[in-house]
This record gives sequence, structure tokens and C-alpha cells, in this order.
Amino acid sequence: MSLHARVLISLLLFIACTQAGEPKTVRLLTIGNSFSANATRNLADLAKAGGHRLVHTSLVISGASLEVHAKKAQANVASPQAKAGLYSNGLGLKDNLLAEKWDYVTLQQASIKSHDIATYQPYAGWLADYIAKHAPQAKLLVHQTWPYRVDDPRFTKPSDKPGEPKTQEEMYRGLTAAYNQIASDLGARIIPVGDAFYLADTDPQWGFRPIKDFNTNKAQYPALPEQAHSLHMGLYWRKSPDGKTHKLIMDGHHANPAGEYLGGCVWYEVLFGESVVGNRFLPKGLDADFARFLQETAHQAVHARAPGKRDAAAVIRSMAGQVAFWDFQGEAGQARVGRVLALRYNSNDSRVYVKGQLGAFENCNPFSYRESLFDGGSEEAAFTVGAVHRDGT
Repeated sequence: MSLHARVLISLLLFIACTQAGEPKTVRLLTIGNSFSANATRNLADLAKAGGHRLVHTSLVISGASLEVHAKKAQANVASPQAKAGLYSNGLGLKDNLLAEKWDYVTLQQASIKSHDIATYQPYAGWLADYIAKHAPQAKLLVHQTWPYRVDDPRFTKPSDKPGEPKTQEEMYRGLTAAYNQIASDLGARIIPVGDAFYLADTDPQWGFRPIKDFNTNKAQYPALPEQAHSLHMGLYWRKSPDGKTHKLIMDGHHANPAGEYLGGCVWYEVLFGESVVGNRFLPKGLDADFARFLQETAHQAVHARAPGKRDAAAVIRSMAGQVAFWDFQGEAGQARVGRVLALRYNSNDSRVYVKGQLGAFENCNPFSYRESLFDGGSEEAAFTVGAVHRDGT
């Protein structure tokens, strides 16, 4: 049997085993803030219940935007030992990227800026390039954060600032457009937690309903209104440092246990590639019927963005970082157009043929693409791609 045939058979067997639901170990590095911490709090437990294993390092800075993380990494480049460039684990971004053979690295924008695409660049692009340089094997994912609760002060006392969302729906539409754009620019897949939150919040049966007949100015501890099916922290009493008094707090931003569970279910489906519906992990205190609804909502959100819903360009982008099989014939460097099994690009010198059109990639994992490189097609079409490297490999 030829080497060519052996490689092909081995790859097909690997793919078949993967699709059969074999236990997986996923290595994940998240670069974010409290929202990434919220969304991944239950992820290890969901993985364990699904028969999988999660290796996770979380780089969290409270309230941090893409700009904050980019500038921290740049500070670390300028002075590797300086505290300004280090995370709480004592490592800079470069050393965290080198600490494991990460399967996935994630980015997100600060929620307060998430609707404004102008705040994403150049920081997202710089971080994506830096990740590709120091963890070229990792797939870049973009965590779509969620809109605030419908009764958050951002909406009940809206700002006159131009472009500022005045309702939950406006915030959701704005952040979705921004995340879609940045994910397209970076060639990255979205983890659609924001979609899942909005689906759940607007569900006729299970969605949160605005509070009525509760005067926050006159409320006495420990009185609280009914907040059934809320995905956000909402109203709660915070104890003073001396423990003698309590203050009523409204947090329409951060996820409560139900929201954290929903977010974790979305991440689970994206990272492990299987449905979370029926997963046996259930956080203490979460109603089983509501948890089932949250699982189904997470599945719906992921499925809506799954392969088959995107165009040819998105297909090629989403496959970056996987195992490669290139079908060559003739002399070294002479490519034959062949069926794509999976893709991985390791050289800035790579060129690809897509349906007979020749184009050069500008960067590697993630890529900047010329849209003219693609000429349509659907997700499950038989794409034909060949590759030529300068050295003929």
C-alpha cells in the first residue's frame, strides 16, 4: 500500500472515531473578564458528565476590554518581568500561550462596549495575530457576550449618547452585528452565548418578565421581588463589610447560576462538538425542567450557526487549524485539485486553489481573506482545494 493511501486511511479512521463520540480532552485558554468566567463556570462539570475532560486556563481581568488585554500583552513584550504585563497566575500572555498545546483560545469584548464595532479594532486583530504566532495549533473562537437584563438601568434610564442601546433588543442586535463582523474579519467561529440568552429571555413560557409592584427605594431587607427565570443576577442584598447592614443591589449585567449554566451549555456544544441536551450535570438548586429548557436553548443557538448556515468563505475559515491532507501529484510543488478533508496552514508562503482560482493567504491562522478567492457554494458542498508551498512540501 502506498504512503499516500496509508495517510488517507489513517485520517479517515481518525475522523470516524472522532465522530463516534469518543471521549475527548479539550485544552482551552480564555482571555476575557467576569463574563468569560460566568460562561465557563460549569464547563468542566458538563464535560465530565459527558465523558470528556477539560483543561482550562482562564485569563480574567475585571471589566477588561480587548484593548486592555492587548495593551497588557504589549507591556509584557516590552518588559517581560514587569507586573503590568502579567496575569494573576504570574505569566504574561506569551507564556500562557506556550504553557499548553491549546486546542482553543477565545477572545471577547467588554459587554459595555460590545455593541460598538469601532472599539474592537485594532486590538482584536493584534491579539489574533499574537495568538497565531505563539499558539499556531489553536483555533481562535470569539465569545459572543450577552445583552443586559431587560430592566437594567442602561435601559430604564437610557443615555442620550449617540449609538448607545436603549433596550435589551437594541443591545442584542448591536452586539450581534459587531461580533459577526469581528469573527468574519478574524476567520473565527462564534460561541453564541448572546444568541442563547436572547432566545431564552424572549421565550413566551420561560423568559424573564419585568418586575412589577416592587419599590426598590422603600424595600427592607430581606424582601425581594419574584425574579423567576432570570438569567442575570438582578436584585439582591449585599452585606456590608462589618456584617451589620445590607444594601439592595441591581446587577443586570452578570449571569446568575441559570445564566452560567446556559452559557456553559453553549460552550460545551461548540468545544466538544456534541449536543448538550440530556447532559446529566445539573447545578444544585436549578429546577430540572428549566435546566432542560436551557440545554435545548443552547443547542438551538449553536445549531443556528452550525455548518450549513454559512457560505463557502466561512466554511474554509472555520476549518483552519485542523489536520491537513493535501492530494498532490506530479513533481513537488505541483498541486492537484482534491477534495478537502480538513485544513491546516503552517506557512505564510501557502497558496490555495479554490474551484480553480488561485490566491495567496495574507496571514496564517487566523487568516485575512480576499473575498474574491471564493465563488459561492454551501457549507456541505464538495470543496476542492490544492496547496503549493514555496519549498514544494
